[in-house]
Amino acid sequence: MFRILIVDDEPSVVDAISQTLPWSELDIEEVFTAYSAKEALKHMEQHYIDIVLTDIRMPGMDGIELMRAIRSYARHVKFILLTGHAEFEYAKQALQMQAEDYLLKPVR
Repeated sequence: MFRILIVDDEPSVVDAISQTLPWSELDIEEVFTAYSAKEALKHMEQHYIDIVLTDIRMPGMDGIELMRAIRSYARHVKFILLTGHAEFEYAKQALQMQAEDYLLKPVR
């Protein structure tokens, strides 16, 4: 069983994803939520997280910066980047950081 952290500065996105997916069917034991990268880092300090699903564009620290920060001390974490922007530069950076996937909003 895995633990996932969902991070996005849009509460409606975080809430929709966290509340609508059949997490137990996906082998997810616990779902954590954060509405900023700063809040996400606090969760990472307090919990063992296996997967981080994060928006790329967020105020303060973006998803790529969050990924770098977490990777500096938790190499085991897998990342899925989520964005409403179909810009190749983001996908390129995500691939360079070895993200597992790069999804465009809205996610179905």
